[in-house]
Amino acid sequence: MNVGAGAAVPSQDASSASPFRVRTSRGRPLGRDDELGILLRVAEEARRGHDARIVLVSGDAGIGKSTVVDTFVAGLEGARVLRGECLDTGAGQLPYAATVQAIRPVLRDPEQWGVEVSAAARVSLSRLVPDLLGAEGTSRVDALGQDQLVEHLLGVVEQAAAACPLLVLVIEDVHWCDPASRDVLGYLVANLGGVRVLVVMTARTTEVGRRHPARPLLDTVTRSPRATRLDLGPLDAGALLSLLRDRIVDARELGDVMDRSGGNPLYALELANGHGALTDQLADLLLARFDGCADPTKQVLRILAAVGGPVDHVVLLEVSSLAPDELDAAVREAIERQLLIVDGVAYRLRHALIADAIEAGSLPSELLAVHSALADRLLQGGGIDAEDVAELARHLRVAGRRDEELEAAFRAATHARTVFAYRDARMSLERVGELWHLVPDAEARVGTDLPGVMQAAAQCALADLDERRTVALATRGLELLGDAEQDRERAAALHTLVGRGHDLDWERSEPAFRTALSLVRDQRTPLRARVEAAFSTAMMKQGIFGEGEALAAHAAEVAEAVGEQTAWAEALITLATIRGQRGDAAESARLFARARRVAQDAGAVVQQMRAASGHSGILANQGAFEAAIEECQRAVDLAEAHGLGRTRGMDLRINLLGPSIDLGRLEGALAIGLEAMALAPEGAARGGLLTQTGMAAIRSGDVRLARWLMEEADREMASSRQIWFQCFWGQLATEVALAEGDHETAVARVRVAFAAATDPDGPAFWAGEVGALYAEAVRAAGVDEDLDPVVRAVRDRAATGETRVHAGERTRLEAMALASRGGDPSAVIERWNDALACYEAMPMPQRVAMCLLELGELHLRVGDRPAARTALARAARTAKDIGARPLLRRAKELLARHGLTTPTVEHTGVSAAEQPDPLSGRWQQTGHGWVIGLRDMTAVVPDAKGCARHRGPPRQQRPGRPRLRPDRVRCPRATDRGHRRPGASTLRPQDRRARRAGDPGGASW
Repeated sequence: MNVGAGAAVPSQDASSASPFRVRTSRGRPLGRDDELGILLRVAEEARRGHDARIVLVSGDAGIGKSTVVDTFVAGLEGARVLRGECLDTGAGQLPYAATVQAIRPVLRDPEQWGVEVSAAARVSLSRLVPDLLGAEGTSRVDALGQDQLVEHLLGVVEQAAAACPLLVLVIEDVHWCDPASRDVLGYLVANLGGVRVLVVMTARTTEVGRRHPARPLLDTVTRSPRATRLDLGPLDAGALLSLLRDRIVDARELGDVMDRSGGNPLYALELANGHGALTDQLADLLLARFDGCADPTKQVLRILAAVGGPVDHVVLLEVSSLAPDELDAAVREAIERQLLIVDGVAYRLRHALIADAIEAGSLPSELLAVHSALADRLLQGGGIDAEDVAELARHLRVAGRRDEELEAAFRAATHARTVFAYRDARMSLERVGELWHLVPDAEARVGTDLPGVMQAAAQCALADLDERRTVALATRGLELLGDAEQDRERAAALHTLVGRGHDLDWERSEPAFRTALSLVRDQRTPLRARVEAAFSTAMMKQGIFGEGEALAAHAAEVAEAVGEQTAWAEALITLATIRGQRGDAAESARLFARARRVAQDAGAVVQQMRAASGHSGILANQGAFEAAIEECQRAVDLAEAHGLGRTRGMDLRINLLGPSIDLGRLEGALAIGLEAMALAPEGAARGGLLTQTGMAAIRSGDVRLARWLMEEADREMASSRQIWFQCFWGQLATEVALAEGDHETAVARVRVAFAAATDPDGPAFWAGEVGALYAEAVRAAGVDEDLDPVVRAVRDRAATGETRVHAGERTRLEAMALASRGGDPSAVIERWNDALACYEAMPMPQRVAMCLLELGELHLRVGDRPAARTALARAARTAKDIGARPLLRRAKELLARHGLTTPTVEHTGVSAAEQPDPLSGRWQQTGHGWVIGLRDMTAVVPDAKGCARHRGPPRQQRPGRPRLRPDRVRCPRATDRGHRRPGASTLRPQDRRARRAGDPGGASW
C-alpha cells in the first residue's frame, strides 16, 4: 500500500471519532483494514473540513480495487453515493457515459437530492438526460455548450453535497474513461472545493503508460493538493492463507499458489481453482474454464464480453436465440464456474479479464456473429436512440458491416455534437472519413460529401481547442474539395478554419485568411462578414492596425447589412480595441458600448465578455485602474451568470492583473493569476496570464518564480509574434534578466520589445513603458547610448493622444535620458518630480517608489541629505505597503550605506528568516507541481509535464461569493486544513525515488 497525499490524512483513528464507519460484515476484504481505515479518515476529513477530497485507488488488475471500494461504500453510514463506471468499449462508448451514469439519479429526481435545477441548467443538462427537459421544449446547440454543461454539472454536485452530511462520487476504471468524461472529471477535481464531497476513482496502474489517453487526468488528480493516492499492493501471507484456506487442502499446493499469485487475490483464487493443473498465466486459467463450458454457455459469455457491461436477461434471450430454459441453464453454469455474476436484473462478467480471455479464445467468425446480432437488435424497428448509436457503430465495426457502420458513426458524431462532446464527435467523423471509400453510396447515406465531413470535423476540433487537428482536418477538406472556384463559399470557410487554427503562427495564418477573403470579396454575405471579422481580429493581435481597422470597419458594415450579428459584434470590438490603443479613448468607449448591445441582441455571450474585457484594457492604459477592474469584473460576472465562470471566464482575469499590478496589489494579482492560469484555455489566454503573473512575481521579488512563468509563457505561445505578447513578454524577460544581473540579455530583450512597441502600424500606448525599461536596461549594462532617438520614438507614438500612463512613463524616460547626457542635476531632479507627480495622480505605487529611489540618490549626489532621507523613507514605506521587496531592499541599503536613520518598516508577511534569496524565490517543485508560498496562502500550480487541459488550483471563486477583487483577495491560509505552510515539502516517497531515477515527472504509472 502506498499513500501519496496532497491533503493530509488525520493521524487519529477516525473510526472512534467519526460518524462514518464501515459496518463489519463477512464480506469485508481480507488484509485491507488499513486501506479501509484511510478511506474512512479521508471521508471524515471531507465532512469536517467542508472541503472536497479525492482518493485514487490504484493497482494491478485483480488486486481488489473494486472490492475495497464496494465494501467502503456499502457500509458507509450517513452518506449518499453516486456511482459511474467506465467500460472497455473502445471508440464506441457514449460521450459522458460514466458521468451520466453517476449523475442520472440526481437529475431524474432533483428534489429528493436537495437540488434545484435552474431553467438554463435544465436546458443544458437535458442533452445528457433527455427526460429532464420535460415539457419545456428542446434545447438548442450552443457554441459554449460544453463549458456550460460542465459548470452546470459541478453546480448539481455542489448542491447535492450541501444537502447531505457527505456526498461520495465513485468513478471506476478511469483508465477506460471516455474523452468527454475525462474532461468533466478533470474539471471537477480542479474546482470542487468548499463542499462535503469525496471523489473515489479506481484505475489500473499497469494500463496507463505515458501516452495513455487517461494519463493527463490521473496526473491532474495526483497533483491536486486535496488528493490521496491509495496504491493497493499484494496481500500478505496471512491474508492469502485466510482467503485460500477453504479452497486448498494440500499444504504444498497452497504454498505453490501463494508463490505464483504474487499476492494478487484474483490470481490466487484462479490458481486455486486450477488445483493440480496450475499454469503461470491467468489468461490460460480463465480460458481453460471457458473452454470447459457447454456451447450455449459460451455463447452467453461471448455476448457479455462483447457488450462490456451489464446485460439484461431479455437482451440475452433475444440475441442468443436460446430457449428460455436453455438460457437459464447456461447462466447457471457460468455462475457455478465463477465466470458470471448477477447484477440486479442483469448479468455481468465477474472480472474484465474474463472478457479478454473469452475474446482471445474465440474465433473471428464467432465474434463477428455476436457483434452482428447485437447490432441487429439495436437496429430492430428501424429506429435507434441517440444514446445507443455509438455502441451500434462499435458492433458494426467488429462485424465488418462497413456501410452501416459509416452511417452509425456519422449519427454518433451528430449526437456527440449535440451534447458538446466535440472530441468524440471529431473522432467519429474521422472514422467516417476512413470508411468513405469503402462505401459506394456514402454520400447518400450521410447527406453530405467527404469535404463536408472534414469541415465538420475541423469545426469540432476548433471547438475542442485542438488547433493542430483543426488545421489538419481543414487542410484535408481543401484537398478533397479540389478547385476552390467550384465551391467558393465552402473553400472560404475551410481556409478560415486553417487561419483560426494557426492562431499563434501568423506566417501560416495570414495566407489562409487572405485566400478566404479573396474567395468572398465580391459578395455581401454572412460568410464574408465572418471571414473579415476573424481576419481583422487576427491582424489586431499582430499589431497590423492600419489594414485591420479598415477590414474591421467593412466587416461591421457588411454584417449589419446582412444581419450577421455575432460577426458584427466581433468587428466592432476589433475597431474599439484598435482605436483605443491608438489613443482615442472616447471613440473606443462608444464602440465597445455598441458592440455590447449588438452582442446582447444576438445572445453572443463570448462577444459580450470580450467587449467588457477589452474595454477594461483600454481603461487601464488610460490610468483608470479602478474603473478597469470594475469593467473586467463585469465580464467575469457575465461569464459566471452564463455558467462559464470557471471555464472560459478564467482567462478574463488577465485584465484584472494589469491594473492590480499598477495599483501595487502585487500579492492579490499573483494569487489571481496563479488560480486563473490553471484553468485558462491553452494558447494566447494562458500565455497572457502566465506573462502578467510573472510581472507580479518579479516586482514582488520572486525572481525564480518569475523566470519559470516567463519560460512557460514562451512555450505556451511558441514564440508568437503577436504584438501584445512581444511587448508584455519582452518586458517580463527584460526585468527577469536585470534581476539576475544578466545585463546583456536584458538589453537584447528590450530592444526587440521596443521595436514592436514603436511600430507605426501598431498600438500607441506601450511605447512609453517599454521605452523607460529600455533606458533602465542600457543604464544597468553601462552602455554608452544616446537615448534621444528612444525619446523621440516614444513621443511620436503619443501623437494621436497620450494616456496618463504613457505620460508618466515618457516623463520617466526623459529624466533618465537627461541624466545620461549629463544634464544639470536640478533639471534632472525636476523631471523626476514631474514623473512622480504623474504616478501619484493615478496612483501607481510601484512607480512612485521607483521615482522616490531615484530622487533619493540624486539628492545624495548634490549633498541634500534631509531631502534624500525623506525620499528614501517614503520609498521604503511605499515598497513595504505593496510588497515590492526589491525596492524595499534597495531603499534600506541606501539609507544604511549613507548613514541615514533607517525607518521602521513593519513586516506583514513571512519572517525575515523565511524570506528567500531573490534568485531562489518562494517556491519549490514537488510531485504535485510548483508549491508557491504567498503572504497568507499556498498555491499549487501543476507543472508542464503531463498536465491536463483542466489544471487544478487550490480553490476557485464560487458564484454567489463576494466578487474577486485584487485588493480583497482572501486566500486559504497556510495553517488551514489541507494547505501547507510556505516552503513545506509535498514530495511523496515515490516521487523522490522517481526523481533519483531521472524521472522529473514524478511517480511512474
